[in-house]
Amino acid sequence: MPAPPYPDRDPALARRLVEDHGALLLDVRSLDEYRAGHLDQAMHVPHNELADRIAELDARVGRDKGKPIVVYCKAGARAATAKSVLVKHGYTHVTNLGGMTDWQ
Repeated sequence: MPAPPYPDRDPALARRLVEDHGALLLDVRSLDEYRAGHLDQAMHVPHNELADRIAELDARVGRDKGKPIVVYCKAGARAATAKSVLVKHGYTHVTNLGGMTDWQ
């Protein structure tokens, strides 16, 4: 696995982290955007709720703050905000995919 800090907006790295290293995909868009379509197996937590729902994320990753997390939104701005929140809460292996369409 590549060493952190991971570069942002690197779709090939994001895909490798998910497919080869079991990274958590975190969709931080609105509920309506998520319902309209999302990446397979993505956990949904809107960016503006992330700080209040960090315990939910902790439970999902088994409190492993070193688990790779790939954050995405529509264009990358909300994912950047979410990445900052995660880093503030001790997560060390976080990358901002950017927009959902960057996955393809």
